[in-house]
Amino acid sequence: MYNSFITSLQEIAQNHKVINHPYLIKLEGGFFPNIKNVIKDFMFQYYAYSENFVRCLVATIAHLDNVKHRQALLDNLFEEAGHLREEDIDQLIKHNIDPKWVDGFTHVALFRRFLDGVGMDEQFRKKAVYSDEAIRWKNMFFALCSQYGPEQALGAIGLGTENIVKHIYRHILTAIARFMPEISTAQRVIFDLHTIIDDRHGEILTNITADYAAVGKINRLQIKEGMLISLNLRHNFFDAMQKRAETHFTT
Repeated sequence: MYNSFITSLQEIAQNHKVINHPYLIKLEGGFFPNIKNVIKDFMFQYYAYSENFVRCLVATIAHLDNVKHRQALLDNLFEEAGHLREEDIDQLIKHNIDPKWVDGFTHVALFRRFLDGVGMDEQFRKKAVYSDEAIRWKNMFFALCSQYGPEQALGAIGLGTENIVKHIYRHILTAIARFMPEISTAQRVIFDLHTIIDDRHGEILTNITADYAAVGKINRLQIKEGMLISLNLRHNFFDAMQKRAETHFTT
């Protein structure tokens, strides 16, 4: 019963309109004037959320009472810190990714590598300002993981994030490859990484979430609530970024 409940939520998430948001389709197809600057702006604004993701994962772990659950997510945290498993290394090699580009680098550092590669280096980042929409997404997602219960946090960071992010990153990878051919695979590897090896992260979170779903109906409602809030926060951010692109990058 509870596996079918989780499966139904996975299907809802993977069919959510955020997966193929019009903004992502326009990025992928280059349907904005000055597409390179639109992509760069998107990546910088997205970084507000990305650099905060570890805090959200730590906050979720803090909710968990079961030692096995905590250890499983600590393993995910270990990977966010830049440590690869043997099976991850094998997967990367199969996709022509040199593990040396990834091993020992935190995911935040890999994201900064991309930003450096497109000219948004540390000096730029110190002066640049996040949009209200980026700050809102960052803060509300953290609140969802830290101030609600474990059910909402798991629904948000698992079913509403790890379960769908690889589908979203495929749009981003296509846009980078088409319109920023000067960016090497090593520079953009943060996005390749999440499309290749995030399935296990999602599976770990899904298994923990299933244990919480088995407790009762209220837990299941809270899991679904967390997932839907997470998906809608991301969708709202994409809405705002589309308006931003159409307003600020018209020539």
